[in-house]
Amino acid sequence: SVKAILPENQRTANISYFDVKLLPKEETTFQVEIENHSEATKTYEIKLNAATTNMNGVINYGAPGEDEERDSSLKINFGEIANTEPLVSIEAGAKKNISIHVSMPNEVIDGVILGGITIFEAEEIMINSHNYLFIYLEIDNKVRRFVVTEKELKYFSREFKVFYGWE
Repeated sequence: SVKAILPENQRTANISYFDVKLLPKEETTFQVEIENHSEATKTYEIKLNAATTNMNGVINYGAPGEDEERDSSLKINFGEIANTEPLVSIEAGAKKNISIHVSMPNEVIDGVILGGITIFEAEEIMINSHNYLFIYLEIDNKVRRFVVTEKELKYFSREFKVFYGWE
């Protein structure tokens, strides 16, 4: 589970997200608690994203798809003014606080900078003794097979869904 640890300068109490007003050049650090309810150590990946809206006007706080372009009206991208450690490991049954550091731009912002913090379990891809593996990815609604060496793994996007492991 994930829980925002609300700061003292929180504008709205009793909510589950950060709502603060920051000045130009101001820096702050937010805390998020991640709890691992499983019986094994887990590694979680953390992404910081600018919020977007879809064609129906619904707000999306997740990472944009690879083919999505940012709208020209986006002046400040939350993912570019905030940073955190990209991976965190948490022992079974334990909790850990992560820090998200935000550095406001120099200019006054007319509006709101809206962003999302996405936390999900990181995929562990293991290499066999031959130093390669076969992975199957769904691309354009077709399952395709790839032979991947350890060095090539970094070029595969985590956005793909891996169906099978070893052969």
